[in-house]
Formats: sequence, structure tokens, C-alpha cells
Amino acid sequence: MAISFTVRANADWQEPFVLKQEGERWRLDDYDVEMHIKAAAGTGDPLLTLTPAAGSLVIVDPVEGRVEIFVPRESFGGDPLGPGTYVFDFHLTNKTTAIQTSTETCTLVVVAGVTYPEA
Repeated sequence: MAISFTVRANADWQEPFVLKQEGERWRLDDYDVEMHIKAAAGTGDPLLTLTPAAGSLVIVDPVEGRVEIFVPRESFGGDPLGPGTYVFDFHLTNKTTAIQTSTETCTLVVVAGVTYPEA
């Protein structure tokens, strides 16, 4: 999967992801899915958690494993993720068995915005 993406600190985030490999048989609608963003792997609580319930993570196609994030800049409330490099993964909990797994660790780069003033 090895995902890396860049967003601006002063703009909305919108990014698509595919969480499964071609030929895998599992479906996302069998799982509770969360995206956790941290300063570094293995450090404390996530700085930001994206979930379908919050509307920031959308299961676009459960069969193909496609999700999309949407995070309005207003939801940051003081810009907790300023410019820098962060890590994230998608945490999956099977709704039937409660078995938990996650994707590999991926990279998020937040850069300073140019067009709009910083919050």
C-alpha cells in the first residue's frame, strides 16, 4: 500500500485510498474502519481520528476496499496539525469476530498554505 500524501494546513483535505490488494476477498462493510494520524508511530493517542460516523471517512466501495477522507479545515479548531510530517494508518475491526488489524504505516505531509491566511 505504501501511501504518502500532502495537504495544505489552511485547506480542506480530500483524498481517496484503496485499502485492499487486487484478488483479496474481504469487504470493508464487514469492518469498522478508522484512520489514525500521529506525530510518530508508537506515540500516545492519535492527534486526529477520522471515522465514518464523524463524516470524515467515507466507505466509497466496500467490495473494492475504496475509502475517501474529507476533513474541512474548520474542523481542526486551531490547526492541531501544522506543517510537518506525520504518520497514519487505517485501523480495521471485524464486526463479527472483533479481530483487529491495521494497514501499514503511511506518511502525511502537511505544508503551509499560500492562498488563504492561516487560521
